[in-house]
Amino acid sequence: MYMKFKNCACLAVFGLLLMSLCILQPIQAYTAEEGFAYTGEGKFFGGYTSTIFIDSPINTTYTTNQVSLNFSVRAFVMGGRIDTAMSYSIDGGDNVTVSTISTFVPVESTITDADGIKTTGVSAFWSYYNISGSVELTDLQSGQHSLTVFGNYTRQSEPDVTGFAMKTVYFTINDGNSSIISNIDIDEVVPESEPSTILLYTSAGVLSLIIVVSFVLFTKLRQKDKIKITHT
Repeated sequence: MYMKFKNCACLAVFGLLLMSLCILQPIQAYTAEEGFAYTGEGKFFGGYTSTIFIDSPINTTYTTNQVSLNFSVRAFVMGGRIDTAMSYSIDGGDNVTVSTISTFVPVESTITDADGIKTTGVSAFWSYYNISGSVELTDLQSGQHSLTVFGNYTRQSEPDVTGFAMKTVYFTINDGNSSIISNIDIDEVVPESEPSTILLYTSAGVLSLIIVVSFVLFTKLRQKDKIKITHT
């Protein structure tokens, strides 16, 4: 009887630990910040580009049906030369390619050698290219809109190393000529790659509970082992 309980308990602990690993993986993927670049396999396109910055439009109401789209992204020198292709989409429509301007931004740093001599120069680690784009969005209908900027990046030295990024903002047009309507698909409110905060906290809570239960079962099992050995 004792051996049956022991085997069942071991299987239960193993099953709970396996479940915890399955839950932990989505949490790691979901916490990735939107705007940073990732490869097609979901790996971080680390150290090569920054997040996508959208200066305009912002989350506000505009009283005109023409709004400027201004965005930028940094391609760091340490990642080698990065080819960028930027585009945008309004309300989930077709992607529109945007011409960009690349400007080198030198960042100075000071290095102190073993003799205490300081040398100041352009840092190959912190310097970057500022990739910016601008376009006028015209004839926007009165209502709520979503706008997503997409980035596609390729390292010239390694054409197989590519990154993909996106950044979404929401804004409203109210030109006073018509009633406000929503042009945003309900599925866009919480994109699949960005679960709601409630989902994240719920997953974390379930994971914590599984770990605690697994630990308690394991402790009970160890205690029974000790009792069995004592009686033997």
